[in-house]
Amino acid sequence: MEFNILYYLALHPGWTFTREQLYRYAMPDDFASGLESVTSRIYKIRKKLNINAIQTVYGYGYRFEK
Repeated sequence: MEFNILYYLALHPGWTFTREQLYRYAMPDDFASGLESVTSRIYKIRKKLNINAIQTVYGYGYRFEK
């Protein structure tokens, strides 16, 4: 799931996506797990890669900066 989220964000730099949009892309067959998993996956991606390219857009979602 982490790779799918990072791939999708990097594929569309500058675009902002809600947690639901990212979740539906990363796990299209398992919507029951919850949207909070996207937040924790973003945290893990940031920690593993030590990058600031993924920005939180307050009240909306996440964006990958160019």
